[in-house]
Amino acid sequence: MAPAPRCRGFTYIGLIVLLAILGLVAAAGMKTGSLMQRAAAEEELLEIGAAFSEALRSYAAATPRGQPQQPPTLDALLRDPRFPQVRRHLRKVFVDPITGRAEWGLITVGDKAGITGVFSLSDA
Repeated sequence: MAPAPRCRGFTYIGLIVLLAILGLVAAAGMKTGSLMQRAAAEEELLEIGAAFSEALRSYAAATPRGQPQQPPTLDALLRDPRFPQVRRHLRKVFVDPITGRAEWGLITVGDKAGITGVFSLSDA
């Protein structure tokens, strides 16, 4: 009688190694996906910042003489209260793509008379 081959368990070990490799590839793919999602959110944040900046410039350019050139609130950009007819400098207050909320930090002039800029409230 011939002795039994000593290959027992080889397939099992090969399967475990294959699963470990697949797990590492999946983890790397998830990390890459997360980084790409973050980069897209940051790019959208820059576009929103440009829209806010343009709305603030438009508000300042439309300001009658003797009035402050900065809006007191973001809502003043949506519907300018200084004019009887509807005048919009911004179509909507955007949602922050990082935090997922429509809340923004406001940059104001020294005495908080008007908004000169906005920023994300995200710690990231």
